[in-house]
Amino acid sequence: MGYSFNGIEEPDLPSGWDLTIKFLRETGVADEAGVSLLADPDTVNGHTDLRSAMNILSYDLFKAAEYYLYKKNNRRSELDRLLPYEVKKADGPRPIHAVIAQLTDIQAVLTTNYDCLFEEACETYKRELHLHVHEQFRADTAIWRCPAFLKPPQLLLHKMHGCIKRDNSMIITRADYIRYLRECRTSRS
Repeated sequence: MGYSFNGIEEPDLPSGWDLTIKFLRETGVADEAGVSLLADPDTVNGHTDLRSAMNILSYDLFKAAEYYLYKKNNRRSELDRLLPYEVKKADGPRPIHAVIAQLTDIQAVLTTNYDCLFEEACETYKRELHLHVHEQFRADTAIWRCPAFLKPPQLLLHKMHGCIKRDNSMIITRADYIRYLRECRTSRS
């Protein structure tokens, strides 16, 4: 998330709710009246605004992403273009990335984040990083293990939800999650 350090504001990464609202705005489900009402319930101007806000609240991130995909005629490239655009709003690693990158006793990190901020922090602190990205259309990437050959300060980073630098890797819709869980189960059998 955003933070301030020495009086300098760092831009936010979008939260799940921010992405949900972005998808709903792009598809016309969320209008400004509904979004404003969610931010300040005292602004209700009648049943229309209330219905609009209730409609927005009926969506979670997965449902909003699927609806966005549906409205784009299931062109996954539209979704894979929007997500990196939103995620790239942060222009550098956060303090937590720097702290974890410096902990040499840690050999494996699992993240659900799509961004590459942790990789940048590892580069800054000269951590040798072995990157493993789950790619949703490749079942062989669902299961990962920390390789025996890793020796501190080497580090394995597993990105279970994909990465903005790899097309078709990002898991965000319900169908993506179902496929991921199926692949994890299948890979263990």
